[in-house]
Amino acid sequence: MAVETFTADQAWGVLRDASQHANTKLRSVAAALVAVRTGGPTPAEPLRTAPRDAVKLRHRCASTMPTATSPLRRSPGAYT
Repeated sequence: MAVETFTADQAWGVLRDASQHANTKLRSVAAALVAVRTGGPTPAEPLRTAPRDAVKLRHRCASTMPTATSPLRRSPGAYT
């Protein structure tokens, strides 16, 4: 999260997604990230890859979401 340009809510979502993907407590994911950033040991496989995968998923979802100028969004009166 320190490297990415996420808001606090987006960072929380990444931690939550990584926790669910690794099937481990969110505090364990957060502790592993802090340990790695401060020169600690590399965590085991699920904790090592789950945050990276969650960040990739966030970026992929953000790039496919419609924007205000996207043709997928219509003005409020377009359906009447």
